[in-house]
Amino acid sequence: IAVWLGTQRAAARRALLWGLGSWFALGFLWLFTQDSLNRLDAMANRAPLNITFLDVGHGTCVLVQTPDGKNWLYDAGRLGDHQRSYQPIAQALWDLGVQRLDGMLLSHADSDHYNAMEGLIERFRVGRLITTRDVLEHPNRSIQSLLAKAENLGIRIETWAAGSYFKDAYRYRFAAVYPLNPSTAKKQNVSDNAKSLCVLIEFAQRRVLLPGDLENPGTMRLTSQPAMHSDILMAPHHGSLTSKQDGLIAWCKPSTIVISGSHRSLDPRVFETYSPNGQTVLHTAREHALRLMILPDGSMLWFRWQDNAWQPIPFG
Repeated sequence: IAVWLGTQRAAARRALLWGLGSWFALGFLWLFTQDSLNRLDAMANRAPLNITFLDVGHGTCVLVQTPDGKNWLYDAGRLGDHQRSYQPIAQALWDLGVQRLDGMLLSHADSDHYNAMEGLIERFRVGRLITTRDVLEHPNRSIQSLLAKAENLGIRIETWAAGSYFKDAYRYRFAAVYPLNPSTAKKQNVSDNAKSLCVLIEFAQRRVLLPGDLENPGTMRLTSQPAMHSDILMAPHHGSLTSKQDGLIAWCKPSTIVISGSHRSLDPRVFETYSPNGQTVLHTAREHALRLMILPDGSMLWFRWQDNAWQPIPFG
């Protein structure tokens, strides 16, 4: 009996010590994890938001890298061979260290805005694909092929209209400002361009407007809303002279305008048209890839890709 009691007491002591040790280890792990999370939060709060306008010729592909390390694409397409259009974009993303795309935003059903997306979703993990109701219901076979491939890969598909937004704890926000009423636009039988998904990116009290290929009557409908100042505007329709945008420029009053286009749009008249009040105009065919870095204090820095490195642009 004495031996049995001694054995039981020893077992109880071991169980007590093991329990105390486990609680101590869990407490240490919690403190370590909490400290790591706090450090990550502090790093994210000091990190910039980067917006890179890739040089894709006549087309659009904008990479948005957020302070918490997420990667978003606004459009991904270019004129040329549809079977290979994804290749230079994929290579650029890999060169920039991108392995996952947390979201892709598709503005409208013009091939030079989406024909690289199917190739990209086959090569990158993608969290969600956001577009308009009009694109979702578009009869174009290549659009439907893209949507079917995304669904088969388990990518969440969402539709946005004015008022839709994505907001994160790290003070950045993506918001749709157009289309205002997709069903009305559909009844009016307007062009795909006029129904473009226009996205406003906000961070550190700065705003960047990405309007797809917006044109009238879409431009008129958008600018009939209360004025919305944007520091940066990407020129709709690749800086086309046939697409009058003076109303949009007056409405959002940007200080810098970015044109994503080919050498064909390197026309002095284009730069004059898009700088009615002395705006800085940057062009991907001239500067190559462009990067806007918005710091947490609201400072903005511009860089161009030159000689295999990001070189600062002393204006903008």
